[in-house]
Amino acid sequence: MDVVALAAVVSSGLTSLAAIGYQAYGDHRRRTHDARQAFEERAWEKKSEPHYELIGVCRRLTAVLRTDLRSMSTVRYLTREAAPALSKLAPEIMAYGSQRCRRDLETVEQKLAELDVDSGLLFEAEDAFRQKERAIDARRFEEAATQRDRECQALERLTATMGLDRDGMQAAIDALLESARESVRSSAL
Repeated sequence: MDVVALAAVVSSGLTSLAAIGYQAYGDHRRRTHDARQAFEERAWEKKSEPHYELIGVCRRLTAVLRTDLRSMSTVRYLTREAAPALSKLAPEIMAYGSQRCRRDLETVEQKLAELDVDSGLLFEAEDAFRQKERAIDARRFEEAATQRDRECQALERLTATMGLDRDGMQAAIDALLESARESVRSSAL
């Protein structure tokens, strides 16, 4: 048998095997890349959702602080709903947020915990609010006006005694809002 012909057949076969091997290697790398990219997309969604919710809570707190706190819904949010909303988000923020975002979240939670809410005044305001709503439903508007006055007085006393430092609280919320936005932007890169 001719050595040249044999060498040509063997080298052609080796070239084909190398091409098949290279193709298989490329396919494997592409599948690995696609799987990694899909994982990163799912991870980004998991990381970003709590930050978006945190931004929403911060915006609501900012809106509440800009009011005169003479509405039962704003006082209720500040005294009863904001802290649980932040606590619900805290584990995911602690896991996925930046160090600055975690620190700012703890600061806002601490400031909310420091509010000295007189539960008796809060109960009185909520009771007056409920009685006002019932009087309105029954079309007893004079009684509703009396209950509204009682509600406003209780809310004024409550906000006067709770020790709310609006500027300090707003500064902490602004810092948390900015760090949450920064965390979302950095996790998207």
